[in-house]
Amino acid sequence: MANELLGESALAWVARELDSDPELEFACLVDSEAGVRLMDGVLDHAGAKRKLQVLLELGVPGGRCGCRTIDEAIEVGRAAAASRHLTVAGVETYEAMIAGELNARLSRIDALMADVRTLAGALDDAGVLTPERELLITAGGSLFFDRVVAGLASGWTRTRPVRVILRSGAYVTHDGDDYEELSPLAGRSEGGPRLQQALELWAHVLSRPEPELVVLGFGKRDVAHDRRLPVPFAIRNGDRNNPLGAAELTVYALNDQHARARVRTELPLVPGDRVGFHVSHPCTTFDNWRLVPLVDDEYAVTGAVRCYL
Repeated sequence: MANELLGESALAWVARELDSDPELEFACLVDSEAGVRLMDGVLDHAGAKRKLQVLLELGVPGGRCGCRTIDEAIEVGRAAAASRHLTVAGVETYEAMIAGELNARLSRIDALMADVRTLAGALDDAGVLTPERELLITAGGSLFFDRVVAGLASGWTRTRPVRVILRSGAYVTHDGDDYEELSPLAGRSEGGPRLQQALELWAHVLSRPEPELVVLGFGKRDVAHDRRLPVPFAIRNGDRNNPLGAAELTVYALNDQHARARVRTELPLVPGDRVGFHVSHPCTTFDNWRLVPLVDDEYAVTGAVRCYL
């Protein structure tokens, strides 16, 4: 579980599941001594028999969770190792929280991977890690997984085995925004196959009340809007897709069930026409749907994907 777990009922449930299934493997994150004390107390109250594996989270300034220094993480690790119900399994980080100009961003990500290696080695040398178990190392969003692999996948010299887990969330679908621009299999590609957007949103034009305004039949309940708004790629006429770009149609506002878009006055778009869009964030699009149709190149439905977000 790539997050801190501090809710009392959730911790008690995990303890029951671990105790009822000796083969179940579970780990979560920790980044503070306060978190260690809370978790240990709740697990003690729950009568946990098996120890809960935790990974030390290493964060970045201005980012989300995670210790901000290696020394701080070592102290948290010592506290977890000294607790009754926790055992330290390894180190976790999330490099995509690093912002800025691309080259500077890549340099900081590479430095973060080096810090992960340093922290893991320090924890091992200090006897903080779970005895006689493999060392778990995990990182990797959907934008810079190549830097994670380059920094962490090999070159370990520990006496214990090291398992590196890459956890890129957008392995199912690409997008038309950040991933298209920054993925090493798209905008940062130096050649070879590129990812393509597999997630498409199609909507009817409901109204064109003004020459430069169209209203479409989708809204906040249907698609991600936390980064940028959907990007058009086609108008479907009959059984053909005709290319459509952002210069011709730009979504500028979403309501619950409607999208408003500015269009070129000359664009022959009328109520009933269908417009296709690529999304700007797959994760927060999937959580709007319980069932997503799978289609072939002719848009015949061939199956469906269930969403459990």
